[in-house]
Amino acid sequence: ASIERGFVHETPPHVLSLTNLTEYGAAYSVEQIKHYSALAHEADLFVHLDGARLANALVSTDANPAEMTWKAGIDVLTLGLTKTGAIGCELIILFNRTREKFPELQIRAKRSGHMPPKMRYIAAQAEALLTQNLWLDLAETANRQASFLKEELCSLPHITLRYQVDGNEIFINLPDDVADRLRGAGAKFYPWPGGGYRFVTAWNTTHTDIISLMEHAAR
Repeated sequence: ASIERGFVHETPPHVLSLTNLTEYGAAYSVEQIKHYSALAHEADLFVHLDGARLANALVSTDANPAEMTWKAGIDVLTLGLTKTGAIGCELIILFNRTREKFPELQIRAKRSGHMPPKMRYIAAQAEALLTQNLWLDLAETANRQASFLKEELCSLPHITLRYQVDGNEIFINLPDDVADRLRGAGAKFYPWPGGGYRFVTAWNTTHTDIISLMEHAAR
C-alpha cells in the first residue's frame, strides 16, 4: 500500500516490526525476513525484530542469530530471554544505521523507568544463557516437547491441530469436556481469539509433564 507521509490524517510510518516466532507460533525463515526488510528499507522504514521467542525460531529454522538479524536487514532487536529461562531479562540490540541512536535509547530507558539499580544481576543471566548457546539448547528442549505434545494430543479423538507447529506453541481444537478436565487437573492453557486453545511448552517441560497431561485428557 502507498504511504502518504504528508497526509495529516494518516499515522506517519516509521518502523516495520516483525515477531519471530509469531503469536500464532509460525517461524519466519531468513529469506522471508530479508524480503520484508528490503521492502521496509525501500519505504525508508526501520525494521524491528521482536525476539521474545527468537531462540525457538532459530532452532526451528536451523539458522544462526547473525543470519536472522543484522545480516537479514534487521535494525533493532529486542532479545527476550525471559521465555528461555531468565527472570525479567530483555536486551535491546542496535544494528547498522541505528547504532547512532544509542544516546536516545538511554534517554528513553531513563524516562520509562527501565534502569534497575542492580542491572548486573540481570546481565549475569544473559551472560549465563548466551554462554555455549545454553539459550538455544533450552529452546530446542521446548520445541522438542511441543512436537511430542502435538503428536500425543492429536492422537486422541475430536482433537485437531489448527496451525502448523514451528516452535513451542501448539494451537488445537479441544472438546469442552476435555478442556474442563485438564483445567481441573491444574493444566494452564488459554482459549485463543478465533477459536481453539493455545498450549505452550517451556525450557523445563518434561516428558513426565506431558504424559501426566495426556492421562487426564484421555479419561
